[in-house]
Amino acid sequence: MIAQKRDLRKRNEKEQTAMQMSAAAANNTATDGAAAAAAAAGESVIYNPDISGSAVIPFPPPAQKKMEWKRNAAFIVYGSLYQGVTQEFVYNHLYPVWFGTATSIPVVISKVLFDLLVQTTVVTLPVAYLTKSIIYRYSFREAIRRYVDDIKNHGLLKKYFLLWGLLILLLPDRIMIILLCRNKNHTSRPTKQES
Repeated sequence: MIAQKRDLRKRNEKEQTAMQMSAAAANNTATDGAAAAAAAAGESVIYNPDISGSAVIPFPPPAQKKMEWKRNAAFIVYGSLYQGVTQEFVYNHLYPVWFGTATSIPVVISKVLFDLLVQTTVVTLPVAYLTKSIIYRYSFREAIRRYVDDIKNHGLLKKYFLLWGLLILLLPDRIMIILLCRNKNHTSRPTKQES
């Protein structure tokens, strides 16, 4: 039910955006003085080449979206507490204990696979949904239901894996290091002890 409402809301937003884009395109095609004056007054102008001149049709300008304070709060809380503090601890303190500090291909692959298949699916993404549930005041059960629904019906994990796969393949090492919150003392080359 909630997923259906969310899909309906997204569809309505797409339709509204399409209407706004057509109105903006119409404003850009105004050619006569009356149409230009109407456009300057904030009315939408629709140009019809089949009739002489432009037709001035009162159409409200696109409404500006309001700031979504709850959504921003959810991102700030999740980003600072989990992505910032918690993942710094996990990546820089737990991963070296669990996987070692070597940067050989097998170690890196094991870290990435653990991160994608275990940590992301069991901790990282569920925590995002739980954080949002606290801000929006719905139950943890509903948050997990939405998480599972997004995996099954909206390709959440596929999109996540595709995003990280593309980042790993396309971004230079120095950028990936920043993104993955690596310890500043960690180097990409193995030390003599690790070799």
